[in-house]
Amino acid sequence: MKKQRKFLLVVVLIFSLLVMHSGNHLVIAGGFNSASDLISDSDLGALSNHTFTLNLSTGIGASAWLRVNFNNNFNGVVDGDVVCPSGGTASTTDNGAVTIVDCTGVALPAGSNLTLTVATTTNPSIADSYAIDIQTLATTTKAEIDSAQVRVYILNDVDVTATVQATLTFTVNATTSGAIINGETTNINTSSTTIAFGNILSGTKYTAGQTLEVSTNASDGFAVTVEQTQNLQTQSGSDIDPLWGATSTATAWAAPTSPDLNEERTWGHIGITGTDISGVGANQYRSLDSVSVNSPVESLTVMSHNNPADGATEGIGRVHVAYSVQISDVQEAGDYSTTLTYICTPTY
Repeated sequence: MKKQRKFLLVVVLIFSLLVMHSGNHLVIAGGFNSASDLISDSDLGALSNHTFTLNLSTGIGASAWLRVNFNNNFNGVVDGDVVCPSGGTASTTDNGAVTIVDCTGVALPAGSNLTLTVATTTNPSIADSYAIDIQTLATTTKAEIDSAQVRVYILNDVDVTATVQATLTFTVNATTSGAIINGETTNINTSSTTIAFGNILSGTKYTAGQTLEVSTNASDGFAVTVEQTQNLQTQSGSDIDPLWGATSTATAWAAPTSPDLNEERTWGHIGITGTDISGVGANQYRSLDSVSVNSPVESLTVMSHNNPADGATEGIGRVHVAYSVQISDVQEAGDYSTTLTYICTPTY
């Protein structure tokens, strides 16, 4: 009896060696040719779609069954979310251990890729590898014909974070005589901090400019406003008024050639033009209102953009402004001064 057992063991070992070293591809009997499950979202507890791609080793008739057995850690599998291969009829059953998805009603051939989709299932809440068993079943007995098992791994998403520091550079630059700004030619040299008109004569228009540059990574861009602390004024209170009629709308420059002795606003005026002032066309001006102690500062937006700027591109990161002044013979004598303040406000 012992000799017979030894003989049988030798036979089994020889058969195993022959299978392992043969050149033919070994297909396990009763298995699909291939099976896969592409899941749309593998995050814990996420809603996901499953797309099964199946290649049967044995075709089935229209009255047979294609079954997917979902681990019950997946929730929310219902009939209306299932699309069977070739337009088959779907049904779902929860038996407590697994959620069964059945497809029937159409014949499914062997050797072709078939697609079965299950939408809006809820993933398990625990990170792990989950098996999903797939079967083809006989018509009446529902005996298994072929089977396959696929796995999906459910895990936490990876949060990717980064911080970009906010940046802002605002520069006021000088302009030389002879520069053309919005159609107006300057005849005064300026610095970044000074606009010195010098001795101004009746009947002569004096124009001085500055260049404004903004570099920022503000997502919603920026705005630059200018405001003056007072009218161009002497210590005794005489002033050169803002350009009349240009407070809220732009107007062409008008020389004060016919001053009204009863209206000091006609004796002389100062105005501003620029390449990026809203509503100001070529050779047009706006005025800056005078400011008193009891009134709010009136500011004018002279530069703006709704995206980041590089400090160099004309009309976006770089613009030009010019100030013109002209007086008549009756403008009061004196030393006039005011202070301009540029304010750059980014929006991140």
